[in-house]
Amino acid sequence: MAILSIKWNNKMNHIQAMRAFVRVVESLSFHKSAEQLGIPRSTLSKWISDLEQHYAVKLLHRSTRTVMPTAEGQAYYLQAVRLLAEFDELEQQMHDKHRVVKGHLRVDMPMLFAEQLFIPKLPDFYQRYPKIKLTLGISDRAVNIAQDGVDCVIRIGEVYDQTLIGRKFADFDFVTCASPAYLDEYGVPQTPSELENHRLIGYFSDISGTRPLCFPQTEINQFHYSANGANGIVAMLKAGLGIGQPLRALVQTWLDSGELVEILADYPRPSLPAYLLTHERKQSARLRAFSDWVWERFAYQR
Repeated sequence: MAILSIKWNNKMNHIQAMRAFVRVVESLSFHKSAEQLGIPRSTLSKWISDLEQHYAVKLLHRSTRTVMPTAEGQAYYLQAVRLLAEFDELEQQMHDKHRVVKGHLRVDMPMLFAEQLFIPKLPDFYQRYPKIKLTLGISDRAVNIAQDGVDCVIRIGEVYDQTLIGRKFADFDFVTCASPAYLDEYGVPQTPSELENHRLIGYFSDISGTRPLCFPQTEINQFHYSANGANGIVAMLKAGLGIGQPLRALVQTWLDSGELVEILADYPRPSLPAYLLTHERKQSARLRAFSDWVWERFAYQR
């Protein structure tokens, strides 16, 4: 049934009738649907009849006790849900274009990501959205969005909490590196197998456990030192305590200055995704604006 290609009948508000039909299918009750819509049951019944007459097809099986969609009605329902979602999104976008986005957002993110990559970009965000006030929670611990009153979080790495929704906005590469002082004292390994003779620095998470150093066909999970935050790992690397594998974007400043030196460049590790996540399925205009801005500003990392 080519529903979306049929011209609308000007004698009838099809969007309104379509919403009513979706409500009836989801509640399986004319009585409940009419109450929820705040209209007489007779009006609701006429809207459905008008839809059926317009499409020349029976959409609902009706009896005194039950209401069930026909095969055509189920097909129409699935397309109607998608069409209404797109229509509502378009309506919201058009309203947002003519409305000043304002309000307060609480955002949580990892410390080194905030300091090295996010905060330097904030002047651009302020220019675009001067009425949005940001409160940044800067920590390497994983907060509970609902319990801690956070609007959204930025997390680097795979996400295991199925209650969170959002999108990946970047992929970050790793770099294996150490300080010049460490390499002068212990030598520069030429292959991953030589790392067994070196002191290694690793990352651990209270959620996912220890994250190994990874190379093609090789993983190393034995560390002399480890930390649960990128700042601690970078501090250990700069102090000459060993070899580690942080995200390149977070240590690029020290690679450029020579405080850290890349090694084993011919043995790259797969990149790590970065996500902006929330628990709100229907997002506020300010949260959508922030999410879109993050997506745009980190496009170079995709």
